[in-house]
Amino acid sequence: MFTGSSSPDRPEARLDASYSRLSLRARGLTGALVGLVLTMAACASPGGGDGPPQGDPTGQCAVKLTSDVTTPLTLSDSSAGCDYLVEGELRVNSTLTIEPGTEVRFAQDARLTFSGGGSLHAVGAAENRILLRGQADEHGYWYGLCFSDSGPSRLEHVDLMNAGKVFSGGSVVCRGGIGSVGTFTSGPVSILHTHISGASTSGLDAALLTLGAFERNVFSDNLEYGVRVSAAFASHLDVDSDYTGASVGAPNGREFVYLTGRLNEPGSTHTWDRLNAPYLTGGDEEPYGEYVIIDNDSHVIIAPGATFYFGERGGITVDRGATLTATGTEAERVVFTGVVEEPGSWLGLLTRDAALHLEWAEVSWAGAERVGYAGNVLITGARTNQTSYVRRTLLQGSAACGLYANSTTAAYLEHEENQYAGNATDQCLP
Repeated sequence: MFTGSSSPDRPEARLDASYSRLSLRARGLTGALVGLVLTMAACASPGGGDGPPQGDPTGQCAVKLTSDVTTPLTLSDSSAGCDYLVEGELRVNSTLTIEPGTEVRFAQDARLTFSGGGSLHAVGAAENRILLRGQADEHGYWYGLCFSDSGPSRLEHVDLMNAGKVFSGGSVVCRGGIGSVGTFTSGPVSILHTHISGASTSGLDAALLTLGAFERNVFSDNLEYGVRVSAAFASHLDVDSDYTGASVGAPNGREFVYLTGRLNEPGSTHTWDRLNAPYLTGGDEEPYGEYVIIDNDSHVIIAPGATFYFGERGGITVDRGATLTATGTEAERVVFTGVVEEPGSWLGLLTRDAALHLEWAEVSWAGAERVGYAGNVLITGARTNQTSYVRRTLLQGSAACGLYANSTTAAYLEHEENQYAGNATDQCLP
């Protein structure tokens, strides 16, 4: 059990108090993968991967941009120290193109909002990157890139620094260096070979963003997470990106990928990979969702070795014909565990008219009370053509049942060779 000076009655305080301990565990979990991201760090920033580009951000810029972009506009490298300075909130309702080598600085509280079909095409080159940075080298000096009802956009070989200021504590509106206004109203935003650092919130907030191609990115020195992502787009995250900042020696404040929201894409199959950071959901600040839902004939496969932490009221619900398959190996289990190692610290894994497949997994410290039942793994609804199974899995530390099924669903549950430890009741089966 973790204890700290923060009040245990505040879930967010308990979560924050646990981050330092969990960060050490995260480093241990991800140590084997750091070598992968070190090989791509040189692509992440000019300077050979030693961190963000240096220089004087307060110098004079060649051109000031103070008006909305209503017709196509191209920003080019003028060979000046700074090519453009953006002041105020600029709405981009057309195509904004930024050419390789261009440096754009942003005055305090500046923001680019892409709406009305406007789009961003910022494609640099490995040896001639695009730089978007605050006029002062401070966390959250400017708001960042905000996508609303925008067209398809692309950032490639870009360094984006000092953004991620937030409008208010309880808002998800553009809460990151890159973020969005509405729920998946933007065209896909593709992010490749890009380094996002110095946000006062998260580097990328894709909780409401339509995420496109995603490849070999680095997120470092952001005060919250490197990435927040919706369950709808978690499968876009690649194993070669660095979500912790380890490859450049500049860790984010919270070394996790925050997972939230609902996957509702009938007939689709998504893979959630083992990243160089564990996933985290639940117990975070409002209004982010406390638990993840896999819904409506959507199917998720979790890769061996992936780890999921859950805060208070966190959990995963599998609903309406969906499936969640977490198949690890004896050496690389799929782990579902609580931020706080205490019975009942999260809700658990629940099926309703759906199926759960666990093999070589670990489910620990759940069992918080739901309506009428509680446990680590809860099979409360099943379709006649779907069978759930739990095999060679460790179920431990539940405040209630390690494994639960009711009289209707028990016929659709196979369970064998499981281990039980420290549960109030190991099996709650008819």
